[in-house]
Amino acid sequence: MDSAKTTKTNKTAKTGKPSIFSRIGRFFKEAFGETKKLSWPTKKELISYTLTVIAFVAFFAIIIGLLDAALNVGYTAMNNIEPQATEAPVESTNPTEAPAENQESADDGEGE
Repeated sequence: MDSAKTTKTNKTAKTGKPSIFSRIGRFFKEAFGETKKLSWPTKKELISYTLTVIAFVAFFAIIIGLLDAALNVGYTAMNNIEPQATEAPVESTNPTEAPAENQESADDGEGE
């Protein structure tokens, strides 16, 4: 009987955490407390940081624009390449049968 009582006591000890609403409230109290400890930049520092970010973004926008233009030129050049027509010999599986292209060219030359 004693072992049953100890397991019940252990179960209530495990579920003894605060409710979800009290934990959420504590989180927001601590978060607001931390924002009070922040040191905000001065106006001069804020302008300096802002200009640095703008310069960084402009620099990389120029680099990406140049790369895009170069890749576009290369892609357009590759699309304008026309394949060269190469005639491969036609092999027939039947040695007595002449290839179809040779028969047509021979017939066209004789009929005129």
